[in-house]
Amino acid sequence: MTPKRKKQCTYFTIGIFFLLGGIEYAVILPTIWLYLHNQFHAEQYFLGIVLSAFSFSGLFAGPIMGRWSDVAKNTKWILIFANMFEIGGNIMYFMGYSMWFILAARLIAGIGTGVGAAILADIARVTTPDERTGVLSMFMGIRQIALLFGPGFNLFLREFDFKIGPFEINKYTSPGLFMAGLWTILNILILFLYHELPPLKDALTKTEHTEDTTTNTAHTDTVGSTIPREISMQTNDLNDTVTNHVGFSPSDVMIESAENLMNKTKSTHDGNDKNPNSNPNERIANGIMSHTTDGATDISINAANNSNNAESVSNNIAADSNNVNLRTNSGNYGSIDNCDSLDNSSQYHQQRESGPNEEMTKSSSLPWRFYYDEFIREEIVVVLAIVFVGFFNQVAMETILTPLTQSLLNWGELENSLLYCCAGVEILFTFLLVRFMSKRLSDRTMLIFGFALQMGAVIFLLYFLPTAEPGNLSKNLPIVLVGLAADVFGLPFLIVCSTSLYSKITQAETQGFSQGLRRSVGGIATIMGPLWAGALLKHLYLMFGVMLGLMVLILGMMVLSYKTLDENRNSDSNKLSINYDNNSTEEQKPLLNNEDISAVNA
Repeated sequence: MTPKRKKQCTYFTIGIFFLLGGIEYAVILPTIWLYLHNQFHAEQYFLGIVLSAFSFSGLFAGPIMGRWSDVAKNTKWILIFANMFEIGGNIMYFMGYSMWFILAARLIAGIGTGVGAAILADIARVTTPDERTGVLSMFMGIRQIALLFGPGFNLFLREFDFKIGPFEINKYTSPGLFMAGLWTILNILILFLYHELPPLKDALTKTEHTEDTTTNTAHTDTVGSTIPREISMQTNDLNDTVTNHVGFSPSDVMIESAENLMNKTKSTHDGNDKNPNSNPNERIANGIMSHTTDGATDISINAANNSNNAESVSNNIAADSNNVNLRTNSGNYGSIDNCDSLDNSSQYHQQRESGPNEEMTKSSSLPWRFYYDEFIREEIVVVLAIVFVGFFNQVAMETILTPLTQSLLNWGELENSLLYCCAGVEILFTFLLVRFMSKRLSDRTMLIFGFALQMGAVIFLLYFLPTAEPGNLSKNLPIVLVGLAADVFGLPFLIVCSTSLYSKITQAETQGFSQGLRRSVGGIATIMGPLWAGALLKHLYLMFGVMLGLMVLILGMMVLSYKTLDENRNSDSNKLSINYDNNSTEEQKPLLNNEDISAVNA
């Protein structure tokens, strides 16, 4: 199977995942209250607890599964594992022994939503920053399509009325059995169609390495650009020299090794050196080596193929002291490991500047210093604040919409269903618009645009709704429709652009945990929003006033932090230069301790 076909199959299964998430929301939400009330005589407050349980378990599952994907690099099996919670939770929902059993069912099913962090992390790793916003918009648009036609499944599910053994299948229990079947089908599709796509960074590195090899084979005339590759190819010679000098002091061994390496490199390029008698400083500037007056050796290696940069051997040997294991008959004089793990000096310097190293990424835990440096940054705080306020306001609006339309417009179930369908069509259109605009505008620009739209909608509703006359359809209908349309139109800009921008300003190696954290912040908002709006349904000035105050605060933060929200700026600036290896203190120890020095002198 070609890489392109693998990517298409993987995207297909991811799309089905988002589709089923929307269908589950659209199928279970309309019937869950009647299920609890008619069969178990639950109170209204218990509905809020059950709905919150689904989001509550996702708060913790998101970061855990996201971090798991960072370490394991195997999203396929994590996705299958997470879907088992969805299957089990929906089967429990179908069984419905009691209202507490249903609460446990939604709590377990919510754990499965945590894998969304791993999926978003995979998308971030295999897409370029330019295409990422469009790809995310596509998948979120698929979920919106499910919200549109999802309620249609209830048209035939409500006709079910039979038993399987002791379990009754009716219009209340059938959604659970239906969703369990769909999640099972998805697991089968994942097993055969989901592929672990190589991260974009690895693909680019492989391409660059191939190009470098081709250039080296063609005998490039630029000496400074070929030396780093040849020196890296001769690293094994350095190891051989070291192991053949048992009984000598480390400094003698290292100096002789460097001299041998210098002589081989010099002889290789004698044919290309137009001025072999040039002075040592000029030779160093050209990426060659020279001997200092005291016998030490200076080596200049330009890892980025920049012939203007030169480094002395003291810096290079200090850096390389992590890559060779020097041994004499007196004992261990230094520990330098994994020299062969770096194919060339460009990769070496890239690893030193790329933030969390591979060992840290694969570790099951991260140092607290990493969390501080990665997430306590101005741009991260602003984006997470946008996520919280955006979801908080949106679920608050959804909570009060049905009671408001009933009070102001005398609408019933049918009219509200049509209103939700129209809103879904608008959101779907806006997702497509975001995908189109993402090729022309930056994420931060679209974020401010969407946020300004939603803030305008809140101001409009704050001005008209508290004083609206109940039951006056001709006057209240335009107010409700205009305010709702403006709010819905700005929503996709917030959801898609905040997700895309967040993925661009966080480390690719820990993208799973980062996305899990973002989803947890959104989950907290979806829990608090309904509680806030439901309690202040009769105090609209206070409810909309607080929502507006939060939006003004966040908009001010966005304007003040506008420069830091540039994904191009942060693609370089968010690289952490700190070595988070727990054994980093070992690197600061001298190569020779007192016992070793005494042994050498003896």
